[in-house]
Amino acid sequence: MKTDITEALLEHHFHSLLMERFSLLYGPILQVFKPDPRYEAWVGFDKAFVRTHLSEREFYRRLRSAAKNQLSRPRLFYVAYFLQFKKVEPMVRSRRLPPGYHTPYYRSKLKLDVDEATGLSQHETLRRIAQIENASVDYACPMIFDRSDLWYPPNSQQLRLVPLKSAPGYSDSPHYIVFQTTDDPTPLWFSEASAAESYSLDHWIFGLVGDSPQLSDGERVLETLLAAARATLDEDAPRDRSGFTRYLPQATTVIEFVSKD
Repeated sequence: MKTDITEALLEHHFHSLLMERFSLLYGPILQVFKPDPRYEAWVGFDKAFVRTHLSEREFYRRLRSAAKNQLSRPRLFYVAYFLQFKKVEPMVRSRRLPPGYHTPYYRSKLKLDVDEATGLSQHETLRRIAQIENASVDYACPMIFDRSDLWYPPNSQQLRLVPLKSAPGYSDSPHYIVFQTTDDPTPLWFSEASAAESYSLDHWIFGLVGDSPQLSDGERVLETLLAAARATLDEDAPRDRSGFTRYLPQATTVIEFVSKD
């Protein structure tokens, strides 16, 4: 069954729900930042959805400044994570079933075509970043199969989070994440089947998963972002703090909070 639901549309649909859950846990959100690799810059959205545009240098300066001024008020803290939304398709017929599966089941196709800028696929980029200490890297798989469902408020029960720490590396296509049911806690990486895990949105956000997002100061977030960018580069790539934003995946999100104190 084919649909015209895009990954960007799914991310937009669930954005308000994600922000609501983070705000309940950590307090007021000041801004949300996403990288814009086209211009080596960052786009920020405040709680009133006012858009700002920061150069890479300005954004990194902001993080360093927040780390140096934690005794001031208001105190700023951050959550950084890498969450790649994937479209899920119900499979009512299948030439090759995953082991132990029956129809219908559900699958998300992994993006394995190579990016010219990095020489890596989306999947390999995220898989490498997932090996970084304190990096939270997951596929978000919404169990939404009809575009008309996007007119309804986002439902946390429709979303499954699949961490990439256990993901195999693939050099050819096609490969998938497959779920037997819409709330399957033990999906598979397939077509060379290997075990995966999946979690609910609340399980992921509220810290029941070991590598779920945690509050950090600006300097720690900066180091995670730089390590993520370096993970997509050759070993002899420059190690300075400039020019890295273009190597960060679109799945990158940084949320800025003001302390509850």
